[in-house]
Amino acid sequence: MEQKHPLAFQQDPQGKVLPQYAIDQIYQITKGDAYITTEVGQHQMWTAQFYKFDKPRRWITSGGLGTMGFGFPAAIGVAFGPSGTRLSSTWRGTVVSR
Repeated sequence: MEQKHPLAFQQDPQGKVLPQYAIDQIYQITKGDAYITTEVGQHQMWTAQFYKFDKPRRWITSGGLGTMGFGFPAAIGVAFGPSGTRLSSTWRGTVVSR
């Protein structure tokens, strides 16, 4: 299955929530109509892979430049932009680096 569907995952109903599943569920709930900001790291990659961005200018990220602490200030900036759902995909590094 991995060779045919390299990004496939299986969420165990009784297990811990996988990050991939959480991001997929966020997409399902928002129907793709959200502004998403991310920090750098694995969750940035999961967001790119599992949130099905189908509208322009919806994913605000440092673009792989390794800019730690980018996501939270970017989320504040997005709050002043167009109306809509806004989410920030961050880990503990955002708070620690601030």
